[in-house]
Amino acid sequence: MRKKTYRFNGYDINLIRTDKFRQVKVNMRFTRNKIDQQVEREVLSKILLEASKKYPSRKKIGEKKEDNYSQNIKGYTIPILGENSIINFETTFINELYLKKGHHQKCLDFFMELIFNPIENFRDKEFKLAQKKIKSNIDAALEDPESYSNIMALINAGYEMFNQEKNYQKLQKLTKEEVYQTYLEMIANDLLDITIVGDVDEQIVEYFKQRISKRRRKKMAPVCHFPTVKEQEIIEEKDFSQSKLVMLYKLKLADLKKQYIHVELLDDILGGSSNSRLFINVRENNSLAYSVRSNYNYYKGLVSVNAGIDVDKYPDVKKIIKQQLADLQAGNITEKELKDAQKKSLNELKTMNDQMRSIVNRVYAEKYYGFYSNTKIKQMIKETKISDLVAVANCLELDTTYFLKGVNDGKAN
Repeated sequence: MRKKTYRFNGYDINLIRTDKFRQVKVNMRFTRNKIDQQVEREVLSKILLEASKKYPSRKKIGEKKEDNYSQNIKGYTIPILGENSIINFETTFINELYLKKGHHQKCLDFFMELIFNPIENFRDKEFKLAQKKIKSNIDAALEDPESYSNIMALINAGYEMFNQEKNYQKLQKLTKEEVYQTYLEMIANDLLDITIVGDVDEQIVEYFKQRISKRRRKKMAPVCHFPTVKEQEIIEEKDFSQSKLVMLYKLKLADLKKQYIHVELLDDILGGSSNSRLFINVRENNSLAYSVRSNYNYYKGLVSVNAGIDVDKYPDVKKIIKQQLADLQAGNITEKELKDAQKKSLNELKTMNDQMRSIVNRVYAEKYYGFYSNTKIKQMIKETKISDLVAVANCLELDTTYFLKGVNDGKAN
């Protein structure tokens, strides 16, 4: 696998050449250094793939995908990257090495048509369909206990962009003309990155160079977003059959580039596996939770702990979770725990190169955060010491404890 970045015309093209896959993946990422148009951009991620001037209906688009041997095209947003808003468009298609020459250009022409040649000001039909899809996603998130509890914890921790009710209110007031203006701003002003993975040569780079106009190179806003720590506890009753606990720890690191591997290893020991402290002490030994885990998200700068529990177990579970982190902060980590976490992390690093999307995400992580190459990461994992884990454990501050009491919980009073 060989990676090369081309910088020209005000945007970057990252080419990762590998013969591991029979397909080619192209990811086009538009980044705005503000988060004030998140709802508009969510609509864009849907509406652009519904119709274009050359393919003005879903039927025409579906026929073209089939003609291109089931070419896959997706659009989606990343809800938070510090103070940036991101829209991803990606396509995956069979490498022409297994078909016939010219297949790459056919697929790329179709992909570019959908993104760069929409129907002006959009049409009511596609706009309403995009609104309906987003409304359905919002409803699903708010009706699922786990999703709802995570959203409410994030909102209370200062991540207002996750407020789905406000997003829905804005969605209802939007016009297709406003979304089209957002589109024009995106095309003209967003920072643009293109990442290509597959067994292809530099001709594919030349393809984009010829078809994308010169742009003014932009800078990203800070990629880590750390609202002030509040140290708050919120208990909410809701008409759910399950009770959920979410504890959000904000991570304050001086050098994320050097220390994020340490956080990932610490997270694995805390609650990232079936051998973790939380699994053993909350679920296995004390039978206090149906599920319990922790997760480190460097996009949000958070380590979150999630547990599915009975209502009456809340005080005990909260206490044990705090105790486990305090124990890690005090340096009570065994060599076996460290070695098990290192082994798991190294195995995950190997499998990462077996998935095209993981390769794409790693390219952006290196760009946004200055993360190291896989070779350097392996070295960092192997060289990690217990003292490194203790140091990052003491950079975690509990911000929000959110408990969703399911009033229909079978054991609720």
